[in-house]
Amino acid sequence: MECAGETATVTVLFTDLVSSTQLMSSLGESAFDELRQPHLALLGQTIAAHGGVEVKSLGDGVMAVFTAASDAVAAAVAMQQAVARHGHRAAARLSMRVGLALGDATTYSGDWFGTPVVQAARLCDQCGGDEILVTDTVRAVAEARTNARFVPVGALALRGLAEVAVWKLDWAQEATPAAVALPDRLHGIEESGFVGRQPELAALRAAFERAATGSRQMLLVGGEPGAGKSRLIAEFAQQVHAEGASVLFGRCDEGLAVPYQPFVEALTHYVHHAPPAEMPSGLGHRGGELARLVPELTELVTGLPSPLRCDPETERYRLFEAIASWLGAASADEVLLVVLDDLHWAAQPTLLALRHVLNDTSPAHLLIVGSYRHTELDPTHSLADLLADLRRVPGVERLTLEGLNEAEVTALLETTGHCRGDHTQALARTIRAHTGGNPFFVGELVRHAAESGVRGRADDGRLEHLGIPEGVHEVVRRRLGRLSAAAQAVLVTAAVVGVEFDLAVVAAVTGLSEEAVADALEEAIAAGLVTEVAGRCRFRHQLLRASLYGSLSITRRRRLHRRVDEAVEALYRSRLDDHLPAALAQLAQDQVAELYTRA
Repeated sequence: MECAGETATVTVLFTDLVSSTQLMSSLGESAFDELRQPHLALLGQTIAAHGGVEVKSLGDGVMAVFTAASDAVAAAVAMQQAVARHGHRAAARLSMRVGLALGDATTYSGDWFGTPVVQAARLCDQCGGDEILVTDTVRAVAEARTNARFVPVGALALRGLAEVAVWKLDWAQEATPAAVALPDRLHGIEESGFVGRQPELAALRAAFERAATGSRQMLLVGGEPGAGKSRLIAEFAQQVHAEGASVLFGRCDEGLAVPYQPFVEALTHYVHHAPPAEMPSGLGHRGGELARLVPELTELVTGLPSPLRCDPETERYRLFEAIASWLGAASADEVLLVVLDDLHWAAQPTLLALRHVLNDTSPAHLLIVGSYRHTELDPTHSLADLLADLRRVPGVERLTLEGLNEAEVTALLETTGHCRGDHTQALARTIRAHTGGNPFFVGELVRHAAESGVRGRADDGRLEHLGIPEGVHEVVRRRLGRLSAAAQAVLVTAAVVGVEFDLAVVAAVTGLSEEAVADALEEAIAAGLVTEVAGRCRFRHQLLRASLYGSLSITRRRRLHRRVDEAVEALYRSRLDDHLPAALAQLAQDQVAELYTRA
């Protein structure tokens, strides 16, 4: 279907959104585009998953061609179902129409021409909302190879063409309740409003739709602590569960290093909540081996054989096979979402089992979503090795969460109910500047601002008007605790220099060599605490710097400030005008902060 001027028998598909102009007018261009772009991405994924080729985007719809009419029909049904699921929690419901026609068409310069192209476009125009209309030829060819139901419409006169016998494809499905209850860990996580993250939700939805076609998928969601990984995944899990998908959850706990911990938690929930009629077939063909994970399994499910006792390597392999078989059986007919939280704390056996599951090629409608802190991975970390290996595994993608932007922070402030009125945007700007949009830090500052009665007093952008809540100090202390003593000492000194600091100045104040300081800062950069900007270093969030600075006694702060001024004078004697004012300005701001702290 790629040679210019080639004629082939193809099925042509057109889609279009109903009343898109009115919807854009009511929502505004920006909000409408936030709906349209994920919608088009969803269509593109569905077309590719069913062996079609997207020819072009038509603004609110797409044109695609398929070699097999049955694939085109399956794609049309999957599109409508995906749009219906996506609209369940969207800001506004999208209604789509689809037209299909089959016949000889000619390709030229990437486009297609001929009667079926015109017929499909005209049928799409004739559709009502949420409808799929097909020509009789499409129906006759596809009906023999699919279970699709077609309803006769009759002969329609298409503009510029002779009358065509048309059928409506019945795709509607009533949402059925999920077979397995939503795990408790995914309930009650809505401590603050959920804002933004539309591209990330679209990526999760696209992976879900690919899994719905019968493939194993995994989306790894990385980010620094507090980036909102768990909140994003919980929001998505709640959406798909409300649409009828079963969801399992397992987490890894810091310091426990329990082998297979997330699989144990997910399996325990499954056997206690899955319909009894699904047992033992829902456990796969080696269900008895799963008793190694959940010993009471043989009591809960009758008819399971005992695990085979043999050498340790064989037992481990059979367990890996059993986990993969269980997830395949549990997702044989419907998409199963498995959430694996905090994989950076996973024990080595857990990661090996996960790799085995993803390398399994047997059919499954399985989506695994894993979260991890990329700031805690060094090259020797077990998860770092797995991530490198998974680059070669089909169906595995990565997603990194960045901070919320200013508009999203503003929206988050408004959803909390703590901050409203004229000062909200100024406060959002201040908080965004000091937190980098980290949702946890934002939430802590908002609550602290509300409890301290400082609503709207941060309109000059100074963090000292807000103060630093204890929750932020705790997070910073935990993150610093994972660094070497040398790196911690260097960062404390850097905090006195300012949000942005010079390596040479820090070396002069600490008395360390520049190489030793550089090694310490490399450690801090890998931990996501510091970034490099134009040859200088900068704290990733001003809150990190402020928390470190606040840990010093007033006497030590003043002594270090004096040493910073002396180092700047010694290092940049010929260019003091370029360096000393910044140091003095930082000192003045820190002195103001001390006044607020004492007040």
